[in-house]
Amino acid sequence: MLSRLSFRLQLITGCVLVLIATVVPMFIYDVMSERQKQRYELARFSAHETESLARIVSIPMWDFNDPFLTDMMQSLSEYEEIESAELTDAAGEVLASYTRQPMRAQTAYDVVVERDVIYTEIQNPEVLGTLRIAFSGAPLAKQIKDTALARSGLFVALLLFTSLAIYWALEKLLSPIDRLVESIQKIGNGCLDDDIKDVGRADEIGKVAQALDQLRQSERAMQELRAEQDQHKLQERHRLALALESTEDGVLVLDENDALVLQNDRAVRFFGAFDKGVGIDPALIFSSGSDDGSPNTGSDFTTKVERSGRTYDLRIRMDPIWDEDGRQIGRVVLASDITEQVRQKRRADYLAKHDALTGLPNRRALEAALEDVGTQPVALLFGDLDRFKTINDTMGHATGDALLRHVGDRMRKLVGPDDLPVRLGGDEFALLVHGSDCRTRIEFLGDTLIEAFSVPIQVDDLLLQTSFSLGFACAPDDTENAKDLIQLADLALYQAKNTGRGRICPFEKSLQTDVARRQVIREALSDALNAGQGPNPVYQKQTDAVTGEIRGFEALARWRQKDGTSVSPGEFIPIAEESGLIEGVTRRILVESCNLARDLAHSGFPGRISVNASPILFDGTITSLVAESLDKTGCTPDQLEIEITEQVVLSNRIVATQEIEALRRMGVSVALDDFGMGYSSLSYLQRFPVDKVKIDRAF
Repeated sequence: MLSRLSFRLQLITGCVLVLIATVVPMFIYDVMSERQKQRYELARFSAHETESLARIVSIPMWDFNDPFLTDMMQSLSEYEEIESAELTDAAGEVLASYTRQPMRAQTAYDVVVERDVIYTEIQNPEVLGTLRIAFSGAPLAKQIKDTALARSGLFVALLLFTSLAIYWALEKLLSPIDRLVESIQKIGNGCLDDDIKDVGRADEIGKVAQALDQLRQSERAMQELRAEQDQHKLQERHRLALALESTEDGVLVLDENDALVLQNDRAVRFFGAFDKGVGIDPALIFSSGSDDGSPNTGSDFTTKVERSGRTYDLRIRMDPIWDEDGRQIGRVVLASDITEQVRQKRRADYLAKHDALTGLPNRRALEAALEDVGTQPVALLFGDLDRFKTINDTMGHATGDALLRHVGDRMRKLVGPDDLPVRLGGDEFALLVHGSDCRTRIEFLGDTLIEAFSVPIQVDDLLLQTSFSLGFACAPDDTENAKDLIQLADLALYQAKNTGRGRICPFEKSLQTDVARRQVIREALSDALNAGQGPNPVYQKQTDAVTGEIRGFEALARWRQKDGTSVSPGEFIPIAEESGLIEGVTRRILVESCNLARDLAHSGFPGRISVNASPILFDGTITSLVAESLDKTGCTPDQLEIEITEQVVLSNRIVATQEIEALRRMGVSVALDDFGMGYSSLSYLQRFPVDKVKIDRAF
């Protein structure tokens, strides 16, 4: 209020001063002009009156009429302007005079006029004397004073009126301005709820008020928007804080000088707490280095840190933070705990190269070891547990697993620190030996294993009888390429199993010839089946041991090649089983046998045709083949008999039982062949629903 009042006073004072500075000189000039005018009028009047009186008194003076002169002088009292008068003759003697009583004070406006009295009625005018009249300036001074006072009053009145007018105008002008200023101050202070006054005016004030009201509304909208944005930012910060604390990663945010801006609890757990604003050297944080011991470089790497007695495997990612101008203003460090992943990876790597049951290295580990052999001497031993499948099926898988673990423990104890014991899978094991004496050592270790398993083995509460069949090959004796040792050792093992089991056989060059022959037979057999040229059945009669009557026939697979040479079933049947051709061979024998059985039945023969079935086909295949052959040939099921061996029964009791029952439901007879050559358990005769038992002579 004081500031506004002071402003008004200053403005009014300024206006008054301007008015005074403008009017006062005009007033002074006017007064001076009036004074000058009045003085001029007084001087003109004085000169005229004096001149007139001088002419008037010239005649009485010429006539020496002194009384008239005296009376005329006294008559001058009628003239208020005349203060005194004196008439002298030519000699200077006073003829008549007049003095106003009382005498008035002299003023600056007093005028004294002196004129010669000249008589002009004669041819030659004559100066008779002098008339001196003193005119008083008092009336003029009073008039001038009165005029000045009147004009001063008028000036003061004008000044007061002007001041009041200015005040009224200022009040009219400044009041809305004050309101506008007050509104601006409120807007500046953030008070946007009060309405702006004078918005309804049509003048400039109204336009300013309208613009200010629009500004207020815009500012209020901006304020609401900022409040909403601030709320949104608070929510974002809250979400960010929750996210930082919820994430499994450690987060460090650093500024452009690597000073800490923020870190979450995970980062504190991994690296410890840092003070905000304090520079951090990332190299010190990750000084442990990478997994391989090399220094950490780049923006994405793994490292180990130890904190509170615990070691963390971390994946570190450091990314720059850029502002809108493309300048780097800091960086964010993300630390992911990959301890469990690393552990799992190590476990996976271990399992990828180790057998889960025995803990021994597996085939992949063996192949990797052979890759690294180079030219150094090595020997590879392959081993196979004899009769393991029988033990596994009869005693249960738990007993079989215990036996395999026992074998693994035995092998670990036998070998040296540089040797590699391996479980290849199932009941197959291997042993890789290095050194110049590798052949001698592999033979010794093989003999030791054979001897160790030549006696019954105590597994839990059971005594298990098994043996090891072993085969080995050496590099560079048998091959220059260590990778070929697997195939060569496998050939040697195959030789050991085919020559009596429970023995060790070295690789011999002739075994490769056998492999080549097996390949030739496999290809020829495939071609013969595709061409419908074999193998073919030959029939062996089955007679009654008492009466000698023929009771049936057994179909025996025989194969004569196109060149006339015969291949023994003992040679081509295993090859067919290994190569998957056994299904085609069995189909051909079944169809031919069913055709014969049908024809014999039509001729009145009551017997059956027996066909041997490979154990490999007892996975659902044999039932399909029999049904297909019966349907194709029109043979009745009671005319066909399928012979199986103990191996079928022992391979998988559940599946074997299902297959036998399926055949019998079809009406096909099932016979157990060569009883007494294998496990020869009489309990199987009760457990499996066979129709006939063929006892081997050796039994």
